[in-house]
Amino acid sequence: MTGIFPQQFLDDAGAALGKSADRIGSNAHLVHDIIFGISASRLIASGILLGATALLAWLVIAVANAMAGNVPEAQAWPRAIVATVRKPVAVLLAIFGTYIALGASVSGISDADVRHATQAVLTGFLNVLGMATVLWLVALLAWLAQKKLERLAVGIPSVWTRLALEIAGHVLRVSIPLIALILMVPLLDLPGRFESLLQKMTAMGLIGGIAGLIIRSTLLFQKAMLAMYTDDMSQDLSARKVYTQISVVTKIIIAIVSIVALGCMLMVFDVVRQAGASILASAGIAGIVLGFAAQKTLGNFFAGMQIAFSQPIRHNDAVLVEGEFGFIEEINLTHVVVRLWDLRRMVLPITYFVEKPFQNWTLTGSRLIGAVVLNVDYTIPVDEIRAELRRIVEASALWDRDVCALQVTDAKENTLEVRCLATAADAAKTFDLRCEIREKLVKFIQERMPQSLPHRRTLTRAPLD
Repeated sequence: MTGIFPQQFLDDAGAALGKSADRIGSNAHLVHDIIFGISASRLIASGILLGATALLAWLVIAVANAMAGNVPEAQAWPRAIVATVRKPVAVLLAIFGTYIALGASVSGISDADVRHATQAVLTGFLNVLGMATVLWLVALLAWLAQKKLERLAVGIPSVWTRLALEIAGHVLRVSIPLIALILMVPLLDLPGRFESLLQKMTAMGLIGGIAGLIIRSTLLFQKAMLAMYTDDMSQDLSARKVYTQISVVTKIIIAIVSIVALGCMLMVFDVVRQAGASILASAGIAGIVLGFAAQKTLGNFFAGMQIAFSQPIRHNDAVLVEGEFGFIEEINLTHVVVRLWDLRRMVLPITYFVEKPFQNWTLTGSRLIGAVVLNVDYTIPVDEIRAELRRIVEASALWDRDVCALQVTDAKENTLEVRCLATAADAAKTFDLRCEIREKLVKFIQERMPQSLPHRRTLTRAPLD
């Protein structure tokens, strides 16, 4: 193995340490063989160097912590770099020190074949552990760069500039470690089987990283678009339209990217690719069966697209479905969640809102007319009740100052039917306004004109002689 580190220098340092240990140990009679021709002096030197390596790694971390603490608060960036790299650097020094320490003993093995085999194993561990540590260091630096860009984005008023900085940060975090991995894999000079496996794992990581980048960028774009609208979308029709379209399209993009990425990852392995080709070659009836099985899935997909653009429902719309009143809480690829008035959730397939009739109380606007029906006696003074209705709604914060009317809508056998109309900004306020009108009008009739409450009259006559 050639390796990606200064292996020749490390090998020479280990061999030189072993020879020095033998020279020193010859005076103390410590050059006798212990195992495989390795002398006691070499083993002692290896142990001392291992302890010194551990102490050096601890000192590096301690010094880095002290340096980070001494950096002024205004220079947070250097402090963050020092705090980020201290552990990977300490681990890398520990790996080099351990390699030299073990090399001092391995170089003393008398059997050349055993020495070469052991040296190859040590070199493999050096390259693999060293590469993992370097990747760890690069990933931490990329993460630090992403955090720096995100902090810069916080103070920028432009939504799209913040979006660009956040996407750039995510690109750095994903691409830099992957590029480092791609560049280092060929330098490892691993056996063909292991190198092929590592290359396939790298390819899977690259596919996953690109898919994650697309998904992350899509979510950030959704966040930037929604940030342009008010947080309270109950009365903002355009905001609810945009929210619904972006939400559904985002879910579709994430689903498509995830499926394509998974397929590409599976195609990296020859066994899976050949098995897939064999299955496709003998699809025949299985293809027809899968077509029928996927019919509902495709139906949900196209129903979601239809809802996203034709918008029979939107996020936070007030709807009446299956005899229940509620608000659209979630619009997913396969189902819609309706939050009912009593906080229960009704889950309906997304095709329901394409195939079946339902009531959307906020399709073109959230304002509604509320009706209150009272049954009163024929003797009631309608003008006084109408005036009282006007006083009630004008004193109410729920009324939107538009419609206020009272009409006699029916004359029954024993009572008159009086209907009161008033408007409010949305369904919830309309319901509360109706309750307020009903309560106060009934109280007014009870206190001011109790004779106008509904009652039954009975006329009795004396019997004829």
